[in-house]
Amino acid sequence: MSRPSYENINYDLRPAKAIERKMLCDLFHRLSSFNQLNRYQYIGFGSTYFSDFSQFHKNLGFKDLISIEKDIKNEKRFKFNIPYSCIKLLLGHSNEILPTLALENTPTILWLDYDYPLDHTVLGRY
Repeated sequence: MSRPSYENINYDLRPAKAIERKMLCDLFHRLSSFNQLNRYQYIGFGSTYFSDFSQFHKNLGFKDLISIEKDIKNEKRFKFNIPYSCIKLLLGHSNEILPTLALENTPTILWLDYDYPLDHTVLGRY
């Protein structure tokens, strides 16, 4: 198994990734015309840095945040690095976790920024 990408680079230090998060934050802010922002749940991959989670919590008021992590052997590291108690950590591959989440009644923002080429495990039906 190859090393997780967070062991190769700190995503907080990548300018393009920071700009991407800022653009998404600005875009998500526009959702306030549909619903109060603090009513949205955010689901993504927090990795060990939780950069997008921190930004969306601070700037948009998201209080229901779920981080999916497939690297289950580093559970302690992820839990130690969680910056806010409102972030829930779910361990497993996204294709296992997503079908278990109740998404019907909660406005949800889902950002699955995979760090590998998309394949049948991501694009296939679960």
